[in-house]
Amino acid sequence: MKPDVYKQLFAVMKNRRGPYTGIDIPEFYPLVQELFTPEEAQVNNAMPRKPVTANDIAKELGKPENDIIPTLETMADRGLCKTFLKDNVRYYQGEPFMPGIFETVQAGAVFQFGLSATIRSGSMHSLRDLH
Repeated sequence: MKPDVYKQLFAVMKNRRGPYTGIDIPEFYPLVQELFTPEEAQVNNAMPRKPVTANDIAKELGKPENDIIPTLETMADRGLCKTFLKDNVRYYQGEPFMPGIFETVQAGAVFQFGLSATIRSGSMHSLRDLH
């Protein structure tokens, strides 16, 4: 049986649109269970389509912001959500499910860029954030 958090994840990702057609097939659930822990799936499901702060997500989940930030940063590092700074405020945005997400997350690739910046595969940390 599929845990409810993963059933909800299917609906959330389908509503975000993207290359995934949103067909509820049995293969979807083992894949997302490899990509997302139940906690990450819950955080993902609380993210709307537009960028929001960790505080916004924490309020949606009824949890303290400091409990959510490590999960969000881990998700960003693994390419499961985007993150960026705007006016010194960190924002997060859920990714649509798309071909290649599994390979990106499983590879865990880290690319070196320049002398001091590290681009984490799949994340949307801007170069300005990394210096």
